[in-house]
Order: sequence, then C-alpha cells, then structure tokens
Amino acid sequence: MPWLSVILMLALLWGCTKEEPPPPVPPPPEDLSTWAVPELVQLPPVPPPVVAMVESPPAKPTAAEKVYPYAPGTTFAVQVPTQTPLELVLEKGEQVRNIVGGDRAPAETQQTARWEVKEGTDGMGETLRQHVFIMVGEEKLTTGLIITTTLRTYYLTCTSVKTSPVRVVRWQYPHDEPAEMQPKTKEPGLLPDPQEPWQYHVSYSLDGATPDWRPRQVLDNGKKTYSSFRKI
Repeated sequence: MPWLSVILMLALLWGCTKEEPPPPVPPPPEDLSTWAVPELVQLPPVPPPVVAMVESPPAKPTAAEKVYPYAPGTTFAVQVPTQTPLELVLEKGEQVRNIVGGDRAPAETQQTARWEVKEGTDGMGETLRQHVFIMVGEEKLTTGLIITTTLRTYYLTCTSVKTSPVRVVRWQYPHDEPAEMQPKTKEPGLLPDPQEPWQYHVSYSLDGATPDWRPRQVLDNGKKTYSSFRKI
C-alpha cells in the first residue's frame, strides 16, 4: 500500500512545519501629559577682567627737591628764597580747603606784601594735583603756615633766605613706601601662636562615648575653639 505510506509521510511533514510568530505588538504611546518643557538655562555673563592700575613708585628727589616723610601733627621747616618762589607739591587727588598764614590779604597802599601765597594745579581728572606757591620779599623773616586739605593738615614754619637750592617741597606718605619697608601684618594661623599671650577658657566637659579619636581637651580664646587630640 504505497499510497498509504505517502499519506503518512505528508502528515508527518505537515505536523513538523514551524508556524511563524505573530508580528510584535507596538507599545502603547507614552503619556505626555506629565512632561514639562525644559527651561533654558543660561550661565551668568562672565565680567571682563579688572585691570588694576598700578602707580609707579615716587621718583627719587632731585637736588632741587626736598622730600619730607609725612606724619600727622608734625611741623615742617622750609626755607623760602627771596629770588624765586618755593613750590609745595601735594598728593594727587588732594584738594586745598584753607590756607592760614602769610600776607594773603591785600596790602595797604604803598605797602609791599612780605609773604605771598598762591595756589595752582596741574593735570586733569584723576591726575589732578594741587600746588601751593610761597613767595617772600625780604630775607630773615619767619611766618607760620597751615594748609588744610581734603586728606590731611600741613603745619609749616617758613623762613626767608637770600638763596636756596631747594625749589620744590613734597611729601612721602605711608602708602608710598616700598612694600619691604611697610610693616607686615601677620596672618592668623590655624593653631594659636605660642609666642602670643592669650587667655583660654578651658571649662568644657565631654559627655558620651569614649572612642579613640575623642578629644582630650576643648578650649577657646574668645575667637576660636580648639580641640586637643591624643597623638597617634
């Protein structure tokens, strides 16, 4: 019965045929109701670098200049020649308020003023500098002069002489001194300086567990609190 064998083989082949899987089902659409529009984050603008204006140190005095270190309350002695005016150079930005002394009032008729004081300026804006000019008509005279400015007060004792090599008087102020000559302020360290006397408060008590890293002592000097630990 060959036809029965053929039918049986066809039945076996039909049973071994692999069925193709159904096509994948796409996922449900995402719920966009909870989404938020992202905000645009902008970094703050970077400011341009600030270029510090470094002034050059004051020039060394010449033979015709006299430089005094300024100190408040000091009286400065200056010699004023009868042939040429003496120039007082003030600091940049310093403005004269009052000048007391000398013959600043108009002289009477046929009377020659013995002392004469005038003001002047040079530069503009931040470079503006005021000058005071002192002139005298006779030698061997003495007068006092007080100049008040927006920054300080100058006390001068002026003596008239026949000639003098000094034509200009100016001052050196504390901030004009080189950095190596200015007193250096000591920066506070992390630990107290044993060279400086301090009063410490030591009435602290520690409660709780006692691990190996527990401080041995706690104290303060009124500004900082210190903890002393065991040396490991």
